[in-house]
Order: sequence, then structure tokens, then C-alpha cells
Amino acid sequence: MSLILVDGSALCYRSHYAFANRPLTAPNGELTSVAYGFFTGILRLIDQYQPDQLVVVLDAKGKNFRHEMYPDYKAQRKPMPEELADQLPRLKELLEAWGVPTLEVPEVEADDVMATLAVRTAPQVDKVWFFTGDKDFMQLLDDRIGMLKPGRRGDEVTPLTADDVRRQYKLEPQELIQVFALAGDKADNIPGAPGIGDKTALKLIQEFGDLDGLYSKLPRSKQTPRIKRVLEENRDQVYLSRDLFIMRSDLDLDLTLEDMATRLPTGSKVRELLQELGLRRVLKLTDELATKFPRFVEGESGAAEPVPASTPAEPAEVDQDSWAARRQDRGYALLDTVDKLKEWLARLDSSAPLAVDTETTGLRRDTADLVGVCLAGTDTQGEDLPPAYVPVRWRDQDADGALEGDTLFPTAPVVNRLDEVREILAPVLACPDSLKVGQNLKFDEWILIRSGLPLQGPRFDTMLASYVLDPGRRSHGLDDLVLDHLDHRMMPFGDLFASGDRQKDILGVDPDRLALYAAEDADYTLRLYRLLEAQLKEAGLEKLFQELEMPVSAVLLTMERNGILIDRKFLAGLRTRFEAELLEMEKKIHHLAGEPFNIQSPKQLAVILFEKLKLKPIKKTATGWSTDVSVLTALAEEHDLPALILEYRQVAKLLNTYVETLPELANRETGLIHTSYNQAVAATGRLSSSDPNLQNIPIRTELGRLIRQAFIPRQPGHVFLSADYSQVELRLLAHLAEDPGLIQAFNDGADVHRRTAALINGVDESEVTSEMRYRAKAINFGVIYGMGARALARQIDVKVAEASAFIETYFATYPGVRTFIDSTVELAREQGWVSTLLGRRRLLPDITSTNNRVRSFAERVAVNTPIQGTAADLIKRAMITLDHELKAAKSPALLLLQVHDELVLEVPAEALEETRDLVVQHMEGALELKVPLLVEAHSGSNWAEAHG
Repeated sequence: MSLILVDGSALCYRSHYAFANRPLTAPNGELTSVAYGFFTGILRLIDQYQPDQLVVVLDAKGKNFRHEMYPDYKAQRKPMPEELADQLPRLKELLEAWGVPTLEVPEVEADDVMATLAVRTAPQVDKVWFFTGDKDFMQLLDDRIGMLKPGRRGDEVTPLTADDVRRQYKLEPQELIQVFALAGDKADNIPGAPGIGDKTALKLIQEFGDLDGLYSKLPRSKQTPRIKRVLEENRDQVYLSRDLFIMRSDLDLDLTLEDMATRLPTGSKVRELLQELGLRRVLKLTDELATKFPRFVEGESGAAEPVPASTPAEPAEVDQDSWAARRQDRGYALLDTVDKLKEWLARLDSSAPLAVDTETTGLRRDTADLVGVCLAGTDTQGEDLPPAYVPVRWRDQDADGALEGDTLFPTAPVVNRLDEVREILAPVLACPDSLKVGQNLKFDEWILIRSGLPLQGPRFDTMLASYVLDPGRRSHGLDDLVLDHLDHRMMPFGDLFASGDRQKDILGVDPDRLALYAAEDADYTLRLYRLLEAQLKEAGLEKLFQELEMPVSAVLLTMERNGILIDRKFLAGLRTRFEAELLEMEKKIHHLAGEPFNIQSPKQLAVILFEKLKLKPIKKTATGWSTDVSVLTALAEEHDLPALILEYRQVAKLLNTYVETLPELANRETGLIHTSYNQAVAATGRLSSSDPNLQNIPIRTELGRLIRQAFIPRQPGHVFLSADYSQVELRLLAHLAEDPGLIQAFNDGADVHRRTAALINGVDESEVTSEMRYRAKAINFGVIYGMGARALARQIDVKVAEASAFIETYFATYPGVRTFIDSTVELAREQGWVSTLLGRRRLLPDITSTNNRVRSFAERVAVNTPIQGTAADLIKRAMITLDHELKAAKSPALLLLQVHDELVLEVPAEALEETRDLVVQHMEGALELKVPLLVEAHSGSNWAEAHG
């Protein structure tokens, strides 16, 4: 059994450049070079190596953890060619239609994802192959892991094994990291030791073994004075380089070998797309391989075995009695009759903690159906009851007309015993005396409420407990917490389904098999609770957990269930309007160009701009002259066409990203959008929003305001009320720094940026120019995030020396700020963490690192966390108080959204003034500071109007 991990991003580039001089196009003119090269490359791999599993891994957009270690990481790398970037959406569409497993994990590189998969799966297969030419992967090679290096020709692949590395370098593969660290990498801008090349680096490690051995023996070694000097002067830089080269293999990836089963692109959807793009050679090669390797055709036999867990999945032919026996061996109960459920509940101590979990038909909380309830608790003697699964819905496979086998659509009728379960279980879940324990309990609670099974009594969320204890932890998911804290590997969700089952219909899973998976969740959630509760008390974090995180979770549940209405007609009108505008702009663009061309093609646009219109090119890419935003903005001063192209792109992006997408995310029956608020993500305590992300809709742009107009009150006569903290982080800085000047500015109600500018420049506030205020504002906010002279110089467009002098003058003006920064860093060094005003902690293990860059980043975090973290705690406390007061006053106002420092409510017009007063009062009074908190509140008939 073998697995191939494809470096998808590298394959994209190779495919693009292979046809750079003669790009392939579809019948409609669309570029297809990347799709053709990508598909043929993978199909040739399947032909040559017949891997049982194959996964494509792509680099996610944005920065990753290495940029935190070294901000200049990959800083010199040229941006992706526009011709290549334009083809990626179509490639991803094709890969999705193909069904080949494709991973793109935010904040880490594809290298780390591939490393994790290789290390995790190597014990389960005969061979893992990396399909990549990146030398960095050599560090992972061993007897089970190798590389397939693509050659210059597309059909050339050279295997590289650990033995090959040993013969060539006279080192073990993992020792190459030390060589890489010394030599650096220009492509990734990893510095290494200046002047130390690959050959010298290799000789040094061959002689001294590793960096520690090299530096310990360097003073007495026979190296030249130059090498000694270079190595000594760049010691920290070399160790940083080593850390940058090390690939992570500990990522939290929910993918089993079964999920990675190799398949050919034979499905109808992918074939239609390939035919549409004119990729006949790909279709022909696919057909040849389907005949040659029928086991790789979806639906045929031969799928891979899943990765064993502590409760491994059984083969598909295991009968129901065997699953029942396995469940009973684990001590788990299946409460599939009224009598069994009553008997289990009769033994339950109603005052003891009760773990509750749900199984559902999906993850969308406003539409998913309850499949079953999982329970774990103790009896009246304090002994653990068998963790239990209560099935609510399942498919009756014995019913007349039910079809056997893996069919395209489920055919067996669904049994629904919710009514009888509700009658028995609802009073237990609603008991006000018992603590309800859950993992990501907010999700389960919404499902239970929709099913008529609301929870009552105090709550304990193990995910949030873990988050409070260590907000910077990589993952707070149940599987990871159980593995780390209880040394147990949970049964993966994929093991619920038989090998080769692409349908993955949870309603069709044998109840005994599902009970084995589901009861384990409740079982280990209860065990985690017992462990984490003690840790919270020991760390002194119990108050933050009980008085802030758990109460705000309840408020967020209310907000999520409230939802916010979108105006579908408005969005439909926008869609029609934008499509018409794009069509009209296209005509104007073609008229200005003097001929029709593909506006979305950078290559065709470049021909128009630089060859036909004779505009002067500004910068070049690997495939020709650039037509990116910066180029078009500069050219817009010379000709009308570039400006119109920019406008066209803006409208097209708005149409695709928002106007067409938001209606798809709204509940079909109500039109309400139910975003999900994530508490256990940001290490500072900030909330994030997803599905959809309503926190990233632009605020200050005209386009952003246009999108916000689509969010409207659900009832006539209602309005939106938006309340936003003003300069909250600066006010918190004034309080924490106890600087008299800053405190006085806020207590005077002054424009703090104008006041700062006047003090720094030695002029009266009335003499402050807009430029002076702009610079003062930049440093007021920049100091919170540890902005240095270089960054400030770039932002305000001055020389570094001038920016440095400006910063020194700032600290001389507000000496308390510098004292706060220095004392906070020193305290963090002593105790290893910093805290907010409400006691939230952020662990800083790197604060004492010998690596300058790593340590500097931790120091900036140490200063920022008390400010930004307290701001996060502040609005959470305001939400809790406000929710309580609205309920106490029986107010008709609904709390809908939290966006950074803003709260959005829906209010009947007649209750607007009293609600505004209530909101402002409790937001401004949420925390007592040495300076006043200020809240600005506005109302309107839609979100844009209410934001002011």
C-alpha cells in the first residue's frame, strides 16, 4: 500500500511555466494550461506508481506562523503571475468535481500539511511519497518516506530515498536541516549565515555534527577567521533559519486513509467540465487508465483501509451482532427503546454533572436534524453509568422498498422517535440542579432547542475551559484535547462508514456502530470536565471562565438564533444592476481599446495597454508585463482605460463575493442569516465570525456600505441600532500606562490625535495641520502593536531616522507609555505570561528565547495583549450585562451582531430612545477606568445607515 502527497502549488507553477510561451486555451478563450498540466501530471503518477491513496495539498493565502517568527520570510518572492492566479478558481472547481482529496490549511504551509500526513500515515502504509522538487522535504525521508522529484520534462520523475541522501551527503536526512540553516534559502528569504554556501555548510555539519557542536567547538577549530567571524556574528540568525526550515508534523488534520483513496476523474461532473474546456487529451488518458486500473474508478472495489484509532473501524461485512458486541465491550449503552432509556435515567443522579452531546445530519445549526443524543453521568452512589447513545432518527433498512448497497441517493425511509424521546428526556435536560457539560456546547444546545429539548441549569464547555487555560493552544477540538490530556485516540468520524462509502449518510449507519462513536464523545467529554475544572481552579481562572466566557457563550447563542435578515430583493436588484454595469463597462472598455478582448486575461490586457495604446510598462513578471492594481492605478493618470478596468474589477469582485453569495447562506424559509461566533480562536480573546464572516465586510468603503444596506430589520416599524466604542484601545492604554498626559487628554474630551500632535510638535492645538494629526494618529495606534521606526517610516512616508526621532519625541511626551511597555515585558519574562484587566492570561513561552526575532515578537505580544485582550473582555462583559438588562426590562430589542467594538441591535422605533440609553449606559459602564469610555450610537433603516 502506498500514498502519494502532491505539492499542488508547485505543480501549478510547473504547469503554468511549461506552456508560458504557448499557453493552452479552451474553445471560449479561457486559459487551460494549469488544468491540463495538473491533471496530466497526477494521471501519470497514477499510471507509473499506482498509489492506493493520493492527496493534493495547496498553499493557503495569507501569512503563516513562520512570518510571526520572521516577518521578512519570503519577502523577496515575486507575486504569483496573474495569468496563473486567474486559473486557480477553475482548477479548484475541477478538483472538487474530480473528488481527489485536496487540502488547503490556513496559517500553515503546504509543506507542513504534507509533513503531518506523511508522519501520521507512514506506519500504516508500505511507502509514502512526496511528489515535489523542494529539497526541504529531504529532512523527512526514512525507510518508509521518499520523494518523487519531477524532471524538466513533464513525464520524468526521479525517486529519491533516505539511502540516496545518505550516499550523496554522508548525513542522515534529518541532519540536513543543520546544513540548510547555515546556507539559507534565497527563494524563501531565509538568511542563514552570509557567505556560507551549500558546500561549506555541508562540510561544517559533516565535521561538527550539528549547530550546537559547531558553535561549541568553533573557537578552537581550524576554520578560517572569516568563517569564524561570520558564524559568530550571525549565530541567532542561523538558529532562526534552522527553526524556519523545520517542517511541522503535528497539525490537526481530520483526514483518514479511507478519505485519501485514489480515484480517477471519471465522474460525470468532472468529465463535463473537461469537455467544456476542450481537454480531450486528459479525457483520453483517463479512459485508458480506467481500463488499465479499474480499482481506481469510483464505485469499484479496492479502496484503502482507514487509519486505525483506539476504536478501529471494522470491515464493511461486520454484522450488527459484532458491532453490538464491540459496543458492549467498551461499556457503552444503546438506549433504543423507551424502557432502556427510562431505566438508564432512573439510575442517574439528577444533581451530578451530566455530559450531553448530539449527532446531527449536518453542521448547519438552523437546518440540521437531530440524529441522536449522547449522555454520560453518574448514579446516586457516585459511580459512572455506562455512557449512552439515544437514537432519535435512522433509516429503516428492513422497510419495504429499501435498496441495499451504496446507492446514489438514500432510499430507506427514516424512523423518527423524537416525540417519545422528548417526553422522557426533556425533563432531565431541563433540570435546573445539574451541571450540563459539553464540548462546543453552543452548537449542541441550538440543535436541542430546535428539537424541543432545551438545557437548563449551569453549563461547562470543555472547549472554552481549554481556551481559557491556554488561548494560544493549537487546537481546542475534542480529539486533540483527549489525546493530549487523556492519552486516548478518539474514533474518527470517517470510521462510521464502510470502506468505499462516498455517500456518508449518518442516518444509514448501524445504530450499534454509531453508538460506539457517539457515546465515546460523551464519555470523554465528562472525563475532560473533571480534569479541566481542577486546572481552572488551580490556575485561578475559574472566575473568568464562569463569569465571562460561559455567560457570553449563552448570549452568543441567543444572537446566533436571532439571526439577521437580508433583503433578497435588494440583492437581486444589485445583481441585475452590477451585471448590467459590467456589460456596459465592457462595451466602453472595448471601445477605448479599439477592439474586443478578454478583460479578465492579464496577457490580452497587456497587449492592449502596452502594444496597442503604447502606454509605458512599469514592472515585469515571469510571463510578461504586469497589469496588477498598482500598475493600473499609476497608468490611470495617463489614460481612461486602466481606470475603467479597475472599476470593472471592483464591481466584479463585489458581485462574486457578496451579492451572489449571501442569499445562498440565508435560511431558505426565513431569509435570516445565522452567523456562527467563535470564542476559542483568537489568543487575545477576540470573537470571530464564520458562515458567513460578517466581521470582514468593509466599513469605510462605498462598496462595503452598499453591502451593509442589504441587512434590514425583520419587521416593519423596526430599526437597527449600532453602538460602537470610540478609541477603546487607546483609552485602555491610557489607563494601563497611567500616563498623566494621555489621561488628561481623554478626561478633557480632547481629540487625542490632535492633542498628541500639538505636544510632539510644540504647537497649539489650533495650529495642528492634517499632516501632523495623521502622523500622531499613526504612532498612537502603532505603539499598541509595537510598531518600529521602519514600519512607521513606511506608513507616514518619511525617512527611518525621522520616524525614529518622532517615536523618541512621543515617548518623551508620554513617558508613562514607555514605562508601561518596559514593565510589562519584564513581568512577562518573570512569570511567562501576561493578563488582561479581567484576568485572562496569554502564555508566552518564547519571551525568553535566545532567538532575537522570536523573542521580539513575544515582547510585542506581551504589550499588545493587555490592551487588545482587555478590549475583547470589555465588550463581552457589556454584552452579558446588556442581555441581562434587556431581558429584565422585557425589552423587545434583539441583540443581533458583534463586530469588533460594535454591537448591532434591532429595535421597534417606539423603543429606540430608551434602548439607546440602556445600551450606551451599560457599554460605557462595563469597566471602570481612569478615563471615560465613550460609545457612539446611531440608528437607521439598514445596517449601513445605522453605522453612521
